[in-house]
Amino acid sequence: MRPERLLAAIAAALGLLALASPAAALDGECLWNNVETSKRAAAIESYRTGGAQGVQAPSLNNDEVRAVVANCGVNEENAEVAGMLIAAISFEKGAGAILQERFDVSPVALERAWEGIGKAAQDAAGIYIIGIVEGQSADPKPFDDAVSQLMAAMKLPENARQDVIAFVTGRSSRQKLQTR
Repeated sequence: MRPERLLAAIAAALGLLALASPAAALDGECLWNNVETSKRAAAIESYRTGGAQGVQAPSLNNDEVRAVVANCGVNEENAEVAGMLIAAISFEKGAGAILQERFDVSPVALERAWEGIGKAAQDAAGIYIIGIVEGQSADPKPFDDAVSQLMAAMKLPENARQDVIAFVTGRSSRQKLQTR
């Protein structure tokens, strides 16, 4: 699948159109950690078996909803963003798992590489994704550059690109959603 189509599929799955609506900042790790372990594992497994096109973000049961409300500051204003944030993390974690399994990239190395590309590249990737979702004709070069920088930092082969695209999409979306 071409990167543009992959990104469009990911963005549609994340439902990032609500990025334009302000909400109280949320902590993605808090949200993710309050989802049952088996559901987090199932979300990662759905990426493992279906790639970015097949990822299924976990849906929360009543106990999990109560936990994220109590522990993570979710309220009526940011509940939709919280759901999108969990979906973004599903992409990030699923792609991270594949990068570790297939290409021997540890979570620590992935985090170091992500930090190494710098905030400007991270923000540019997020802006590009928002542009796709909002139907704007955004320049893909900054996003492509972020993906290429990450691949170079981890010395990944070309066949890892789809997973790096999914990781960058999920991670940069997460960063944008956490600050909304």
